[in-house]
Amino acid sequence: MASMAGQSLDRAIVLFDRVVQLNGELKWPRATSKRLIERKLGKSQDALVLYDEVLNGAARPAEKREAICGRATYFLKIAATDPQNYLRAIEAYDKLAIG
Repeated sequence: MASMAGQSLDRAIVLFDRVVQLNGELKWPRATSKRLIERKLGKSQDALVLYDEVLNGAARPAEKREAICGRATYFLKIAATDPQNYLRAIEAYDKLAIG
């Protein structure tokens, strides 16, 4: 992923969407890959929506923990624009600590 051009990353997102729509065993791992690409492309808001889908869906506990961690990272990244995002990040990390 690190060596892929923007156009290739966009194509990967399309393919990951197809896998997610199949609603099979690879749904949540592929959604995770898609979130990583979207964050790399600067589409963090789209990634946040996907984190919420994982948390509200039937993902495995490890995938949900990963989504919580991703949300926390997102909120830290944008905290300079709104200090409330620091509190959101702390809440997310607290959820991880509690288990």
